Amino acid sequence: MVFDAKGNLYGTTQVGGANGEGTVFQLTPTTDGRWKHTILYDFPQFRNGGGPVSTLAFDKSGNLYGTAAGGTGPCSGGCGVVYKLTPGSDGKWTYSVLHRFTDKGDGAEPNGAVIFDKTGTHLYGTAIFGGTYNQGVVYEITP
Repeated sequence: MVFDAKGNLYGTTQVGGANGEGTVFQLTPTTDGRWKHTILYDFPQFRNGGGPVSTLAFDKSGNLYGTAAGGTGPCSGGCGVVYKLTPGSDGKWTYSVLHRFTDKGDGAEPNGAVIFDKTGTHLYGTAIFGGTYNQGVVYEITP
């Protein structure tokens, strides 16, 4: 889970949502001390990612980044993806896949948190498989 500058809390569910593939959600504090729950993205199909598996990270522009299972590649059900959610002026968020893992040197099954370096330019994370001995990789993506 991650907070934004306004005190809203963002997180993911690995399962659930309308399609059973997981969600990205926002919790907004209300004046009575409760939280308003909003689904920002409902993963529709495993091919473009599903079952989000990482905490989220914000960039300086307010875009959200995370990882999910699914995607494409030789892994069972796909090798995983890194995704971006961009907020729109209408309150809707746009989902895009930044990277599809292939298990061919770039890794497979991303896991754990994604983080930006202190310049906010490079996104880092880990994948369970891949690398020289198939023991995992640390990856870098410049969105």
